[in-house]
Parts: sequence; structure tokens; C-alpha cells
Amino acid sequence: MQKNLALIAAIILLGLAVYGFFHVKSQPFTSSPEVTMVKHDGDKMMKDGDAMMKKGESDTSTEVMAKEETSTDVVVKEEDVMEKKEDEGAMEKTEDAMTKDIVQEIDLKSVDSRGGDAQAARIWKDGKFTHFVTVNNIDPAEGKFFEGWLTTSSAFISTGKMEKDAEGMWRLTYESNEDKLMYNRVVITEETLADGLDNKPETHIFEGSF
Repeated sequence: MQKNLALIAAIILLGLAVYGFFHVKSQPFTSSPEVTMVKHDGDKMMKDGDAMMKKGESDTSTEVMAKEETSTDVVVKEEDVMEKKEDEGAMEKTEDAMTKDIVQEIDLKSVDSRGGDAQAARIWKDGKFTHFVTVNNIDPAEGKFFEGWLTTSSAFISTGKMEKDAEGMWRLTYESNEDKLMYNRVVITEETLADGLDNKPETHIFEGSF
């Protein structure tokens, strides 16, 4: 009787063990809260890393752009400084020319068969231009007068009608508050008295260049 009871108990225990084994095996596997948290934390760290990388790239791009803009500004400033120095140099040269005293005298060559002699001078001092001409040993023909001119290769200005002084010398003085040094050629012409100072050069009598 006892043997039968023991055998029945053993069979019941074996059945329970088999049932428990198959019941556990059939249950789906689920991760523990700790595993899920670790997974979430890993994903967050990866996202944070991507964000930091993108931010770093953005900061680097911004820094590069800022450096490029700074370099451009430096080049522009250097060009401005160079231009300013060139302008200042040009102004200084102009000022030197304006303040430097210039006195020049020349003999004029006769280009008329009657001969004669003439001299010319020009002075640039204290911002004032003065030009002198003298003609000697020749007189204008009847109904004519001598006129002075300052010329360049493409322009000319009349310096006026020459007048005879008490010593019998023809003289002319021309003054200007403008720099006329670029007019470096002197011409004396014989003009028709009836036409006056018509700004039309006629017969050349003397010529010369400073």
C-alpha cells in the first residue's frame, strides 16, 4: 500500500515538472526594464552625439566663414591704406610743386627775316605765376603789333599785347593765380592792329621753349 502511494506521488511530481517545463518554454521572451533602459540610454547617447557633431560642423563652418570675411576685410583695408598713401603722395607732390619757387629764363629764336632778339622768363612763387617777355632791335610793321603767347602741343593762351617802353624795348608782363607751367612754349607773333586781340595767332616772329 505504501509503495503504491509513493509511486503515485512520484508520477504527480513528474507531471508537474513536465508541465512547468513546457509552460515556461511556450512563454514569449521579454526584456527586463533594465535592458530597455539601457537601450533607450544608448539611443539617446547616439542622438546626442549626432547633434554635437552637427553643431560642431556648423560652428566650424561659421568660424571658417568668419575667418574668410575677416581676411577679405583685411585685404580691403590694406588696399584702402595703399590707395590713401598714393593719394597722399600725389597730394604732397602737388603741394611741393605749388610751394616750390621756380624761376626760368630763356632766349627766344627769331623766325623772321628781320632778325632782332627776345628773351622770356617765368616765375612760380607763393601760388602765383608771372611771365615776362622782352623784344629788342625790331619793330612791328605799319598797322601791326606784337602779341605774346604761351602754348602746349595742343593748346595756347594769349599773354597780351606788347608795349614799347621809354628805352625803345617791347615788353610784356602776364600774371595768373593759376599754375601755367604746363604751357612751356613761348611764341611772339605780329598781329593786325585793326583786328586787335582776336585770339587768332598770325605771323610768328620769335619762338622758344622752357
